[in-house]
Amino acid sequence: MSSADRLLVLTEGIVIDPDAADMLKSGKPAIVSAPPEKAIPLGYERIDRDRAWAGAMILRGSTVERLSELSDDIDCISSLLRLGLQTGTPVVPIDPGALATQKWCMVKDSTKAQDWTRIRVERSIQPEGWWWPANALADRAARALAIAKGPPDAARWAARGATILLLAAGVLGAWFEYPVAGFCAIAAAALAGRVDGALASIRAFGCGDSKALVAWNNCRDGLVDFTLVVAIGLAVPSYSNLDAVFAAAMIIGLLRLASLIPGPLRVMLLEDRAVIAIMLAVAAAALLVLPAIQLLSLLVLGLILLPLVRARLTRA
Repeated sequence: MSSADRLLVLTEGIVIDPDAADMLKSGKPAIVSAPPEKAIPLGYERIDRDRAWAGAMILRGSTVERLSELSDDIDCISSLLRLGLQTGTPVVPIDPGALATQKWCMVKDSTKAQDWTRIRVERSIQPEGWWWPANALADRAARALAIAKGPPDAARWAARGATILLLAAGVLGAWFEYPVAGFCAIAAAALAGRVDGALASIRAFGCGDSKALVAWNNCRDGLVDFTLVVAIGLAVPSYSNLDAVFAAAMIIGLLRLASLIPGPLRVMLLEDRAVIAIMLAVAAAALLVLPAIQLLSLLVLGLILLPLVRARLTRA
């Protein structure tokens, strides 16, 4: 290290919510302190009679270089703390209330780790309301899975694989004239994709997704929509293919448009792709896929236009 460098030091087991770490975000040298009467029972190290170390500090490179002057059997973290104090690094107090929450937490056992995992998952995955039943169910399943199993990488890979396989099954079912099974497979694919998306919101600190996974996250919902359009086109008699594809493209386009309009405009149930797929499975069983998709397109258009017309009338 050079004297111009800065080193962030975190004690073992410390977990900090970014919202509570304002004094560290600037990158200026600082030793974060806490009231000893609250911090010491939680496992933090004492600095002196009136202060305890809160487990985080930023040190100048020149301070870190002085480690080379000490013997090899030192405790590195404690030594850096002492060197920081000796070289005049500013001591910045933490909000004592943060120690009573999981925003600034010393994880020393599995119970604390599970508590932190639960809070982190609950903050990352905000379940959809029950107006979108399949999405709401998938979000809650993903949250329960992440809390129970910890880091969700394996579950995400399983959800991705299930999404792709089920979408392929949906197209094949429609192609081989089993549209009910095909639409049910697409509904399951939409659920698996929603679980994958929910789990994708949970990341290890400082880690991101690869470019391939970012591309997958960006195109996953579009792939479900495209598969729905293809399956709808295959699920009707050949002389109605173009009509069905046009109606399907219309409903998907209108739903996408509704999501871009600012304000509280929502199309409720029909924004849930699994619900649409299940509706279409019922319509396929009655041999009414084309009329059903045409009526759904008109319904979505009406739901979009009604609030806009009402707002215009109110202004007039």
